[in-house]
Amino acid sequence: MKSITILISIVFGSAVCADWTMYHGNAQRTGYVPVVGPTAPKLKWTVPLNGPVISSPVIGADGTIYIGFTLEQQLHPSFRFDAIRPDGTIKWTKRIKFIDVKFYTASSPAIGPNGDIYVGAPDNKLYALRPDGTVHWTYKAANPVIQSPVVAPDGTVYEGMDGKIVAFSPEGSVLWSQTLGVSIGLPGGPSLATDGTVYAVGATIDVGARLYAFLPNGTQKWVFDYWNPYFWPLGTPVVAPDGSILTATEGIYAVRSDGTLKWMVEPTFGLTNYAPLAVDPTGSIYYSAYVYVWKLTSFGATTWQKTITADGFSLGSSYSAILVDANKNLFMGLGSGKRWAIDVEKKVWALRGLTGATLGSFSLPEITGTSSPALGNDGTLYVGCVDGKLYALKP
Repeated sequence: MKSITILISIVFGSAVCADWTMYHGNAQRTGYVPVVGPTAPKLKWTVPLNGPVISSPVIGADGTIYIGFTLEQQLHPSFRFDAIRPDGTIKWTKRIKFIDVKFYTASSPAIGPNGDIYVGAPDNKLYALRPDGTVHWTYKAANPVIQSPVVAPDGTVYEGMDGKIVAFSPEGSVLWSQTLGVSIGLPGGPSLATDGTVYAVGATIDVGARLYAFLPNGTQKWVFDYWNPYFWPLGTPVVAPDGSILTATEGIYAVRSDGTLKWMVEPTFGLTNYAPLAVDPTGSIYYSAYVYVWKLTSFGATTWQKTITADGFSLGSSYSAILVDANKNLFMGLGSGKRWAIDVEKKVWALRGLTGATLGSFSLPEITGTSSPALGNDGTLYVGCVDGKLYALKP
């Protein structure tokens, strides 16, 4: 049993670390954290950020919660980046000028080994912020930087922008860049395998979406074509414990680490979420779309399918990914920010990963739609909402 535990730790890399330092938990974007979450969540505190919170929270080593740039809706609007203490008080806020742009998602931060916080912004910049909120460096792109960066153990920062993936040193110098096809504002962001391979989604006019694999030095390893010009992966690629790369387009794809297709399955309903899949250390896969939640085996077979409501409502695309805790329980939000909603949309849900049964829920205000959740080492669940607040939920 001890040897099995060690093997899982080696294969799963940083995913067994309890720190939630980047979008979807870790560089592999698995959504798994070895901490027990609140199955009967109750309100601990809220922080008003005065605009729809789409960026997903990340958590520093000292417990500070960071939220990417939120549109602060007031007489003179601006975009704000916030650092929030574990007690719910604001530590500092970094504001940038309002720019009237449309973007489908917002960059979630990533924390580097040096403590710097990296985040894309609607003013066409990638920011490196020091833990005290001062700017370490910025990089100017041609378009809003909406993808969520990922940071390697050596401090290298990878970010998607302007139809490219760019690698930065911790001091802000460009190490390399590679074109990912057409220059369009795809959401999501890159991910890393435990051997340092970088995965990113791009697209071309002729074949549609593509999955790229690069060596840490920028050399292209391979390209996998989805051959579908209509459905593109909107979430980050996820690296499973066996090294497979998981994405969702019109179906769920598992691509081997050598670039060949392992399997593809098409769930009951089309997949259009901005959120990636989640995977636990055993390789079980979890995904939600509209009112459906699935659990799949590592070979793509359906273990269970849950329908949150049988009312026939279509919730639309969601920004909220599933979080998997140490007990294999699932935490997720629903809704897409509509000004009206049915009751099931106005909740953060806790489900039993083994069966899909409902464990508990927390009711949100009338305006629905949440960011992906994050889980602190003390078991506090953090989730942003389009009502303009960050929620902290305790057991």
